[in-house]
Amino acid sequence: MKTLYTISALAFLLFSCAGSKKYDNNPTANSVEKLVNKYNRKPADTALLNRLVYSYNLLHNQYLGEAEALMNRNTPQSWEAAANLYSKLNDLNNTTAKNDELFSLLNPKSYVLVMENARMKAADGYYNLAIEFLNNNDWSSAREATTYLNKVKNLGGKNYKDISLLIPQAREAGTVDILVEPIRTDGIYFSGQYNNMGSQSAYRLADQLVTDMGGQWNTNGRYRVYATGRYFNNNKEPDWVAEPAWTYWNTSPIRYSTNKRTVSKQIQTGKDTLNRPIYKTVSATLTITEAVINADGRIEMRINDVKNRQNIGNRSWSENYTWKQTWATYTGDGDALSDEDWNLVRQQRNNEPNEDRLQSEILRRIYPDMLRWFKNIAE
Repeated sequence: MKTLYTISALAFLLFSCAGSKKYDNNPTANSVEKLVNKYNRKPADTALLNRLVYSYNLLHNQYLGEAEALMNRNTPQSWEAAANLYSKLNDLNNTTAKNDELFSLLNPKSYVLVMENARMKAADGYYNLAIEFLNNNDWSSAREATTYLNKVKNLGGKNYKDISLLIPQAREAGTVDILVEPIRTDGIYFSGQYNNMGSQSAYRLADQLVTDMGGQWNTNGRYRVYATGRYFNNNKEPDWVAEPAWTYWNTSPIRYSTNKRTVSKQIQTGKDTLNRPIYKTVSATLTITEAVINADGRIEMRINDVKNRQNIGNRSWSENYTWKQTWATYTGDGDALSDEDWNLVRQQRNNEPNEDRLQSEILRRIYPDMLRWFKNIAE
């Protein structure tokens, strides 16, 4: 039965006579506590007492009305919310009970028993929901059950029924085993000098994902990750399979561009009879060559639940990489060259990158965002 407690008519008469003081129509537990502290310092302040009584009464009735309405909804969530409001009522009354005069005037009630009743009703409700989810025998339901069982533990205590056994069972059932396949190619045909995809980066990507996701020893209770042929026990079926695939790949043939630049400099060749320096102009022609290869790639990651035959998520990433190398030769007098020119001449020429290196460069740019996305999906 709904009961709204009010204090004596005297309090409201005093309220009507307060005059200059503004009353708070939206009190909070903090604002009431401040009024109590002020009143403890100034117990003769009648106007302050009126404001305190008004705020207490308004907040008290608000909490109580909301709690009783929530109890009537008959759901674990509403019972839990009601228990929280009854807890606030107890805190509110404890605040005012510190002053004997206020305690006598307000006559605060204890809501400990109704709070505990609401908590136990919520615990019972959440427990029943958890059992229903566990009976579905799938990872997503087990995760829901884990959430509810943890609520049961918080509300009903660690010794409530058999939750000490059910929580680890639900946690294990909700942990998905994810098998990461080596990266493959989907419908890509090559021409020119690059006619096959490098295999090293394919396994390297899977191994790196497994390592950064915590592997089979991940302890967060949500997922364990394995790589094909390396860590995964063939006697154990995965829940999910993660399949990275190149869906686009293009590399340009190596392109060379050449330009010539003539440089000159005055150098001292000696001194004349008056001991003045003698200069001559020397020159050289630099032939500067630049080699460039452009690579563009797109990778898609598909994650599928192999037991339920459902797609968990998929996303693609596109990136490009430009490999460039510059060197120079010269004819003429080397004394005409600057330090920068000599650096170009002495530049060691490297072999052009193979397919595996180009793929690795693309993967290196994509990988951080791919890993973040993978973790978000798994969790």
